[in-house]
Amino acid sequence: MAAIAPFVARMTAGTEPKIWSSVSASGKVEWNVYDPFDGRSASGLTETQVRSWLEERYNR
Repeated sequence: MAAIAPFVARMTAGTEPKIWSSVSASGKVEWNVYDPFDGRSASGLTETQVRSWLEERYNR
C-alpha cells in the first residue's frame, strides 16, 4: 500500500491553492501562497494580503 502513496498524493493534489506560514528573521509570521493551476506564487504576505490574493484568484 505504501508504494502507491506518491501516486495517490499526486492525483489528489488538484488545483487548490497551497497556503503556509513561515517566520521571518525578525520573528514575524509571514504567509506564502502557491497556485498550482497557473503557477503563481507570493511570499511574505500578511493575512489580509492572502485573503485578497484568494479573492482575486476566485474572481478571475
